[in-house]
Amino acid sequence: MRTRESILRDVLRLCIWYPFRWLILLLPPMAGIWCITRLGDLHCMLSKGKQRWLHDNLTRLQPDIAPDKARQEVRRYLRVHYLNQLSIFVFPSLTPAALGRLLAWRGLEHLEAALAQGRGVVLAHPHFGPVHLPLFALGTLGYAVKQIGKPSDEGLSWIGRNVAFRLRLRYEGRMPAEIVPVGSDYRRVFRHLKENNLVMITADGAGDMAMHGRHEPLEFFGHTMHFPLGAASLALRTNAVLLPLFVHPGAHTPWQCTIEAPITMPADADAATAASFAAREFVARYTPYVAQWPGCMHFLDTFAPGLHIIPKA
Repeated sequence: MRTRESILRDVLRLCIWYPFRWLILLLPPMAGIWCITRLGDLHCMLSKGKQRWLHDNLTRLQPDIAPDKARQEVRRYLRVHYLNQLSIFVFPSLTPAALGRLLAWRGLEHLEAALAQGRGVVLAHPHFGPVHLPLFALGTLGYAVKQIGKPSDEGLSWIGRNVAFRLRLRYEGRMPAEIVPVGSDYRRVFRHLKENNLVMITADGAGDMAMHGRHEPLEFFGHTMHFPLGAASLALRTNAVLLPLFVHPGAHTPWQCTIEAPITMPADADAATAASFAAREFVARYTPYVAQWPGCMHFLDTFAPGLHIIPKA
């Protein structure tokens, strides 16, 4: 979510990372999750301007969305934002049993079948829902998993850098998975895949809206959005299996992680053509999730002219 640095934001950071975090650590995991999502409700209630901005972007995404659905998805967006940012508070106390009450799985058979090939697995996922949750869950289930990400304190205030960012890195370091910074030495990632393990990587852009590596301009809900080719390129370079992964609201649990069948790139195509094919296939599979739960898309508040999309001429 786009935010601006300010004294008020720093005060809120201190409240979140100290008394609120301490409260979450004292609560059972599901109660902690409930409290975190209530911050989204509070934000929705207090920020009418943010509501209007999200509503405008939502109608760009789905012009025919019903008013009640739009309000529901704006609220969902803010809930997901806080859950995505703060669920790391809950992870230390999230036992396998509690994790099963929070997150259900569909498609683990695709993952097991891919691992049976012995080539390693690249899990391509979007900025959609609480993205740290499947990373933590896969590690908890015993899979050796790394995430290629971009932890950065660029543009943050002193409080942002020395309180929020510092503590976030500490919590992320406790997860049963390693986050490998974008642009770092990827030899450990290549070795990890060669040893038949998992690597997660986003396939819909970067949270800072910067373009890291090659991108493909593709149609997305009637607009042009640039999608990165990194996941496909990594799979091609290492001969790993490429599986799309989506975390979304569940039927019987708050969240469900769906691992879909592999994206099989054309064997007779050059690397650029194969990566482009994979990006288009990823978008085709991602689109139904956004259509059903648009409020889960982290880029909803940047789905506007000059930001993450370029309107058609």
